[in-house]
Amino acid sequence: MQRPSRRRVLAALASGGIGAIAGCASDDAPTETTGTTSASETATTSTTTTGTDSEPTTDEETETTVTDEARVGIAKAVARELDAGEFDAVHDRVADRVTADISEAALRRGWEQLAEPLGAYRGSTVADRGTSGGYPYVVLRLSFERGVRRLVVAFEADAIVGLRIRVPEDAYEPPSYADQSSIVARSVTVPSPDCELGGTLALPKRATEGDDLVPGVVLVHGTGPAGRNQQIGPNRPFQDLALGLATDGVAVLRYDKRTHACGVSRADGLDLGDLTVDDADSALNVLRDRPEVGPVAVVGHSQGGYAAPRIADVADVDGMAALAAPAGSLADLVVHQNRYLAELDGEVTDAERDRIDAVASAADRVQSGDLDDDEVLLNFHAAFWNDVASYDPPALAASLDVPRFLGFGGRDWQVPVDRARPKWTDALGDDPSATVETYDAVNHHLLPGEGEPTLDEYYQPGSVAEGIVDDLAAWARTLG
Repeated sequence: MQRPSRRRVLAALASGGIGAIAGCASDDAPTETTGTTSASETATTSTTTTGTDSEPTTDEETETTVTDEARVGIAKAVARELDAGEFDAVHDRVADRVTADISEAALRRGWEQLAEPLGAYRGSTVADRGTSGGYPYVVLRLSFERGVRRLVVAFEADAIVGLRIRVPEDAYEPPSYADQSSIVARSVTVPSPDCELGGTLALPKRATEGDDLVPGVVLVHGTGPAGRNQQIGPNRPFQDLALGLATDGVAVLRYDKRTHACGVSRADGLDLGDLTVDDADSALNVLRDRPEVGPVAVVGHSQGGYAAPRIADVADVDGMAALAAPAGSLADLVVHQNRYLAELDGEVTDAERDRIDAVASAADRVQSGDLDDDEVLLNFHAAFWNDVASYDPPALAASLDVPRFLGFGGRDWQVPVDRARPKWTDALGDDPSATVETYDAVNHHLLPGEGEPTLDEYYQPGSVAEGIVDDLAAWARTLG
């Protein structure tokens, strides 16, 4: 019986609660078309977004000779080797077909970033183990002098095909500008064709006490199978936004994305409507029906911002906001993202150059429309690429008869402001109902920082920039 691809297995592991495993181009890989998303971990590797995964090359008879206990032993040895700085030894354990993805440099970077700051390594215990789609995995709880981490290792026989260091869920720190005593949280359900989507509605407390109606917004995710908090490492940008906006008098509904909650993926023939627009429309209906809420708006981030004009066009909204939203060719943007990461250290390896060439070739095919009906390129199905081929978000946004808010990060390497903002401002012109802001110190995930922007900084604890929250709240209060 044919096994599912590694991408499908990794997505299933993510939805199963242990977090996605990197080591290949998975649905929640940090480099994406329009923004990540993602889970509470940091990838040791994987920046490419090209192509589809190959099938496992090890047959079932061979795999049965490797016991669960043996894999636990390998995982514990990996932890010891990482602590000892023996990244070459860990790399030697990696399956040949993913060695380019799980590099020694990436292993070193992940360990130094998330483990070493916790002090002396004390040892490991098994937190979970099992099999998903024929791929065994082991999750270790790593104890350090000043905290804990999770090490997730996926196997093919006794070789490693995926590895992540995860930050525990409870590492999240609410932003200083959030007054949780002034907020009431309500669980909500958002109807969706594949399953019911769980969500959270953050309400200003005064709205629940019979005072005037408050404005409300729905937060719409970027690329990948994101949960309602759009968590990445210890950071939860959507939870920051919800708490900050609710503190400032705005109701916020955030929900789990269909590809996170329903066991479907971008490779399943989903277009932009299936991935983003339809569920956002459904969430807006849920928000609109709340007795505490007056005017409603869509607030999209990254791919959600790209889709925001289309959402606003099909839904009954009083405003549209897009944060870190791309414009123009998404395929070309993927090429830029991969090239940026490859050149970041000042040296492009042969493997990196091959990866960039492969991404560029795939992007050229996307641009030409030369796609088979069931083909997956750059992690998206042909149905998605065909859907967005003639979609022009800035032009559609300009045609909307509602207030619009555009926000960009000056340190956003995934959707660079100098690539995206001109296309939006050219379309919007001098329309007085359109507000466009750039936040110089902010990265793609709306977190402030300094210096040259990198992938690694997404996994350093932080909060969404307060200026973004303040501006969004002030804008939302003008709606209706």
